[in-house]
Amino acid sequence: MDLMFSMSKQEGFSGAIVEGLALGVPFISTDVGGVKELSNNGKFGRIVNSIDEACENIVDFFETCRIADKSEMKNFITKFTIPEQIKNINEIIE
Repeated sequence: MDLMFSMSKQEGFSGAIVEGLALGVPFISTDVGGVKELSNNGKFGRIVNSIDEACENIVDFFETCRIADKSEMKNFITKFTIPEQIKNINEIIE
């Protein structure tokens, strides 16, 4: 199983995590720029506060985490495509 790490201290919306999820790759990340929403309550990824905590989570992740299947992850991520975001912005403007 692949696993993505994002240890940013600050970031806008993480396109890299979205791309990883689109490929079915779960993540461990710091809590920046919408990552909580992308984790889907821990189903697709873990939020950590430090690199040390990320390292501790690696073993736990592989031992206990039951990540959703890749098709479920891909369906979830469609909320974050550019056309979907444009649609959402247009709805707000109207």
